[in-house]
Amino acid sequence: MATQLGIHAYDHLLGDLSAAGVRELTVQTRQFQEQLALINPADLGLRERTDYQLLNTFMADNLLELEEVRGWQRGPDLHMEFAMTAIFFLLVRDFAPLPERMKNAASRMRQLPAYLTTARVQLVNPARIATETAIEMSRGSMGIFAQLAPMLAQQLDDLDLRAEVVAAAAAATAATEEFTTWLEDDLLPRSNGDFRMGADLYTRKVLRLSYMLEATPTQVLALGQQMFAATLQELESLAEEIAPGQGWQSIVEAAKDEHPSAGELLAYYEQESASLRQFLIDHRILTLPVGEHMEVRETPPFLRPLAPAAAYSVPGPYDLDQLGQFWVTSPDPSTTAAQQAAQLREHSIYFVPSRSAHEGYPGHHVQLTTAGQVGSYIRNHVGYNILFVEGWGLYCEQLLDEVGYYKDKRTKLFQLKEQLKRAARIIVNIGIHCGAMTVDEAVRFMVDKVRLSEAGASGEVKMHCAAPGQKISYQLGKAMILNLREEAVRKWGAAFSLQRFHDRLLRSGGIPMKLIAEEFWATAE
Repeated sequence: MATQLGIHAYDHLLGDLSAAGVRELTVQTRQFQEQLALINPADLGLRERTDYQLLNTFMADNLLELEEVRGWQRGPDLHMEFAMTAIFFLLVRDFAPLPERMKNAASRMRQLPAYLTTARVQLVNPARIATETAIEMSRGSMGIFAQLAPMLAQQLDDLDLRAEVVAAAAAATAATEEFTTWLEDDLLPRSNGDFRMGADLYTRKVLRLSYMLEATPTQVLALGQQMFAATLQELESLAEEIAPGQGWQSIVEAAKDEHPSAGELLAYYEQESASLRQFLIDHRILTLPVGEHMEVRETPPFLRPLAPAAAYSVPGPYDLDQLGQFWVTSPDPSTTAAQQAAQLREHSIYFVPSRSAHEGYPGHHVQLTTAGQVGSYIRNHVGYNILFVEGWGLYCEQLLDEVGYYKDKRTKLFQLKEQLKRAARIIVNIGIHCGAMTVDEAVRFMVDKVRLSEAGASGEVKMHCAAPGQKISYQLGKAMILNLREEAVRKWGAAFSLQRFHDRLLRSGGIPMKLIAEEFWATAE
């Protein structure tokens, strides 16, 4: 976490998810809560009161995670993601000279065998789907140690450091291979745990603490069903305009045949991102943060199971270089030709604009780099709330249609198709964690109603199982942003402009929408 924030005093450490480490963190969290209880929020200014609420809620959320959710015991995929991300960021982010980063990476790689040994001891009866995801991630991480780290080591002039990195990478490779075998042969056959969070814990952790919402799972489900029906109607109506009688599914499938080649993919996204950035400037949609810049890069192999198409990696708020990384997932060369062709079809030229708007301009890149510049110390640490972050990304997909950026109705069709998927996510996420929906039923729903492929639907549902509540954030957050915008239109009248609204919205950082709305109206221009 410190590395990603741009606080580099701990870059040589991998972290401690042992039982003793978890106990220590639990004690520290309770002590922190006792200290916070000595502060009277009424004595604080507006932004400080917001920070107080953020920190208090964050500590309660952490405690619930440590003591009741217990991902450190039930999530082999969590262990893998923590370790691989910690090492990968040191290798690919240019926040310090290469020798310094490689020395710290070697330190973390040397700690990996012990870290994975601890994970074996910690993990108790995880859900089978979590172990399967961990296996995919573990296999994907091999290239970091077997290829990427040794390749970067060859750029080092210090021969002793070069040898140190190569040796550490070899040890990490062996440990990861051994851990993968253990996951497959030992943990997977006895992974009989229930991934479901249950309505009570879901309400307390996801809705109350994470999102600061008063709604019940039943109410959220009803809202998702309404959104799904409304989007489907809009989708079918637009399809009739494009090709009467064909249906939106067949139009989308035909449009998927138009895509860049594998070799052209990253360059195509780079061109689209540059076009979007200039459009924002020319049309005064919002104010870009000072010093921001973004590069399109290949998705790290170990994150492919979590980002089958694209993702965004935010620069640390304390790093001098505010370079954002837009990760695009190219076809996996280790798969069959048919599988690679199917992967490319997910990058239709009619889909690239809305996806680029979501991840880059004006989406996550603009929002999160802005948050890093306007946030307090506390907001930079705990203020990246997924409800606002993903809600903003989805809002931006619709925004670009509203301001006339999409030039082909098929682009709008893809935007609506993705909106339908986000509404369906509410139905599936609530259904499998709070209701009686099975994994197979969730996959069938995504195939039959959203028209995902079997593989796509299976991957989608795996993410729902691993991340209770995360997938409902898109549509809920977007709805809250639109409600706030409507209120601004009413109150500001002729003085309303998109740039004024967006700049004011983003200046609170990435905090929960409830707190953003409070600050939005309580602060002066």
